[in-house]
Amino acid sequence: MSSARLIVVFMTLLSLISRPAMGDAPTCDFVVLQLNPCLSYLMKSDAAPQSGCCSGVNNLKVYSDDQTARRTICQCIEQAAQTYTMIDYSLIGGLPQKCGVSLQLPHVTPGFDCSKA
Repeated sequence: MSSARLIVVFMTLLSLISRPAMGDAPTCDFVVLQLNPCLSYLMKSDAAPQSGCCSGVNNLKVYSDDQTARRTICQCIEQAAQTYTMIDYSLIGGLPQKCGVSLQLPHVTPGFDCSKA
Protein backbone atom coordinates (compact mmCIF):
# COMPACT_ATOMS: atom_id res chain seq x y z
CA MET A 1 0.00 0.00 0.00
CA SER A 2 1.37 3.42 -0.91
CA SER A 3 2.23 5.93 1.79
CA ALA A 4 -0.36 8.38 0.44
CA ARG A 5 -3.06 5.74 0.73
CA LEU A 6 -1.94 4.85 4.26
CA ILE A 7 -2.22 8.51 5.25
CA VAL A 8 -5.77 8.70 3.85
CA VAL A 9 -6.77 5.52 5.71
CA PHE A 10 -5.19 6.80 8.93
CA MET A 11 -6.92 10.21 8.67
CA THR A 12 -10.26 8.53 7.99
CA LEU A 13 -9.89 6.27 11.02
CA LEU A 14 -8.80 9.19 13.15
CA SER A 15 -11.84 11.23 12.16
CA LEU A 16 -14.16 8.32 12.97
CA ILE A 17 -12.57 7.74 16.35
CA SER A 18 -12.57 11.41 17.36
CA ARG A 19 -16.15 12.03 16.28
CA PRO A 20 -18.70 11.75 19.08
CA ALA A 21 -21.45 9.18 18.67
CA MET A 22 -24.68 10.40 17.13
CA GLY A 23 -27.22 11.33 19.75
CA ASP A 24 -24.57 12.45 22.24
CA ALA A 25 -24.03 16.14 22.82
CA PRO A 26 -20.69 17.20 21.39
CA THR A 27 -17.92 18.39 23.65
CA CYS A 28 -16.94 22.05 23.50
CA ASP A 29 -13.50 20.99 22.29
CA PHE A 30 -15.15 19.24 19.33
CA VAL A 31 -17.38 22.24 18.53
CA VAL A 32 -14.46 24.68 18.71
CA LEU A 33 -12.31 22.39 16.58
CA GLN A 34 -15.03 22.24 13.92
CA LEU A 35 -15.65 26.00 13.89
CA ASN A 36 -12.09 27.21 14.34
CA PRO A 37 -11.54 27.40 10.54
CA CYS A 38 -14.45 29.88 10.47
CA LEU A 39 -12.67 32.52 12.54
CA SER A 40 -11.27 34.45 9.60
CA TYR A 41 -14.77 34.75 8.14
CA LEU A 42 -16.36 35.60 11.51
CA MET A 43 -13.74 38.32 12.05
CA LYS A 44 -14.38 39.63 8.52
CA SER A 45 -10.89 38.83 7.24
CA ASP A 46 -12.46 36.59 4.58
CA ALA A 47 -15.51 37.56 2.54
CA ALA A 48 -16.89 34.02 2.64
CA PRO A 49 -16.33 30.90 4.76
CA GLN A 50 -13.49 28.69 3.53
CA SER A 51 -13.93 24.97 2.78
CA GLY A 52 -12.49 23.93 6.17
CA CYS A 53 -15.09 26.06 7.89
CA CYS A 54 -17.89 24.52 5.85
CA SER A 55 -16.59 21.02 6.57
CA GLY A 56 -16.74 21.81 10.28
CA VAL A 57 -20.28 23.17 10.02
CA ASN A 58 -21.24 20.01 8.12
CA ASN A 59 -19.70 17.86 10.88
CA LEU A 60 -22.04 19.52 13.39
CA LYS A 61 -25.07 18.60 11.29
CA VAL A 62 -25.43 15.19 13.01
CA TYR A 63 -26.56 17.08 16.14
CA SER A 64 -29.26 19.19 14.49
CA ASP A 65 -32.17 17.01 15.61
CA ASP A 66 -31.19 16.89 19.29
CA GLN A 67 -32.24 19.86 21.43
CA THR A 68 -29.68 19.16 24.16
CA ALA A 69 -26.91 18.98 21.58
CA ARG A 70 -28.06 22.25 19.96
CA ARG A 71 -27.98 23.96 23.36
CA THR A 72 -24.52 22.57 24.03
CA ILE A 73 -23.28 23.83 20.66
CA CYS A 74 -24.80 27.23 21.40
CA GLN A 75 -23.12 27.42 24.82
CA CYS A 76 -19.78 26.37 23.34
CA ILE A 77 -20.02 29.00 20.61
CA GLU A 78 -20.98 31.62 23.16
CA GLN A 79 -18.03 30.72 25.43
CA ALA A 80 -15.52 30.59 22.58
CA ALA A 81 -16.77 33.84 21.04
CA GLN A 82 -15.98 35.69 24.29
CA THR A 83 -12.33 34.83 23.71
CA TYR A 84 -12.34 36.45 20.29
CA THR A 85 -13.52 40.02 20.70
CA MET A 86 -13.34 40.76 16.98
CA ILE A 87 -16.04 38.23 16.02
CA ASP A 88 -19.08 39.61 14.24
CA TYR A 89 -21.80 37.70 16.08
CA SER A 90 -24.33 38.39 13.32
CA LEU A 91 -22.40 36.06 10.98
CA ILE A 92 -22.54 32.94 13.19
CA GLY A 93 -26.16 31.99 12.54
CA GLY A 94 -25.70 32.36 8.77
CA LEU A 95 -22.73 29.97 8.49
CA PRO A 96 -24.82 26.93 7.49
CA GLN A 97 -26.59 28.80 4.71
CA LYS A 98 -23.29 30.23 3.41
CA CYS A 99 -21.87 26.69 3.43
CA GLY A 100 -24.94 25.05 1.91
CA VAL A 101 -25.53 22.90 5.00
CA SER A 102 -28.98 22.19 6.37
CA LEU A 103 -28.37 23.07 10.02
CA GLN A 104 -29.65 25.82 12.24
CA LEU A 105 -27.04 27.56 14.34
CA PRO A 106 -28.41 30.09 16.79
CA HIS A 107 -27.82 33.77 16.23
CA VAL A 108 -25.53 33.92 19.25
CA THR A 109 -24.99 37.35 20.74
CA PRO A 110 -23.35 38.31 24.03
CA GLY A 111 -26.76 38.21 25.76
CA PHE A 112 -28.29 35.24 23.92
CA ASP A 113 -30.14 32.64 26.00
CA CYS A 114 -28.94 29.24 24.78
CA SER A 115 -31.90 27.51 26.46
CA LYS A 116 -33.92 28.83 23.50
CA ALA A 117 -31.68 27.12 20.95
